Amino acid sequence: MEKISSELNSYQPFSFSVATFNILCPYWNSKKNERGSKEVWSARQHQILDTLQKLLTEAKSEKKETSHVTEKTESVEEGTKKQKSDEEKDKDKASNLCDIICLQEFWCDNEDFVKLYEQTFQPLHYELYYFKRTEKISQTDWRH
Repeated sequence: MEKISSELNSYQPFSFSVATFNILCPYWNSKKNERGSKEVWSARQHQILDTLQKLLTEAKSEKKETSHVTEKTESVEEGTKKQKSDEEKDKDKASNLCDIICLQEFWCDNEDFVKLYEQTFQPLHYELYYFKRTEKISQTDWRH
């Protein structure tokens, strides 16, 4: 019992952040017939991606500004200027506002759709994982 207790005390707290968005799969968006028109679904998805990027980069820059002010204050108080190694600088560049972004209603079956999201999120240092629904839903399963 003592060993388990000491092991539990050695664990460091770990936290992560998650954001989730429903992007309404074009395949199911019958109001605008997006399934049949790449121009229509692409325009809406670009708007969604622009909004997501703005949210992520604006909040990330606010986070960095606050961090910068804290760092400056510590530097002045200590009387020395902190210098970061190249590795720490790269780590800052790669840090994201959210560790995980969940996108609901992702159109897995459309290669162009998947590429659009890969091209947007990979430069922001996110990996893209997705999976299809586990069962087929018929028209009678949908409620209006």
